[in-house]
Amino acid sequence: MYLKDIGEDRIVRLLARKFSRPHPRLIKGIGDDTSVTRQKAGFSLLATTDILIEGTHFRAHLTTPYLLGRKAVAVSLSDIAAMGGSPLFFLSSVALPPRTATDFLDGLYRGLSEEAGEHGAALAGGNTARTDGPIMVSTTLFGEAPRKEVVLRDGAREGDGIYVTGTPGDSALGLMVLENHGLKASLRGPFWPAVLRHLS
Repeated sequence: MYLKDIGEDRIVRLLARKFSRPHPRLIKGIGDDTSVTRQKAGFSLLATTDILIEGTHFRAHLTTPYLLGRKAVAVSLSDIAAMGGSPLFFLSSVALPPRTATDFLDGLYRGLSEEAGEHGAALAGGNTARTDGPIMVSTTLFGEAPRKEVVLRDGAREGDGIYVTGTPGDSALGLMVLENHGLKASLRGPFWPAVLRHLS
């Protein structure tokens, strides 16, 4: 079955089922014009948005819908963490060709759900659109941090420690392996940890 066969209303219902976990601060999520959330006194609201475009940020034949979903949320989670914040809610918008298989959407949403759930972020809404062009997946993530503890780039001072997670260059190595050996061989080969760093 393809997306053109099920229509936007059924896509929204599918999305609502995938992200049915309640969040104590989400008053209204999927199904209205906007989401409604409770804010916490003494905290700053953080917001970031990212878009992954087929051919620019990922190649459909070198990933899976599930890993693409995880990556779409992970890039935004990283931005919230860099500011010293904790994630709360996210919005997800996808633009897909009408002949996209429903299995693709199911895998994409499963990846979004699992990556967000592991970090305590709840889906608060989003949008779906048809496109004749490349696949696009956009996430907008909201988080919070105590007002006096938000980490800004211009706050760095000489002598401060700088920290990274993982090993710089892993993602570039993973992409090179994927391009040279394809998805299945790359995930079974000796460089699979670097390949997963790139894909998710």
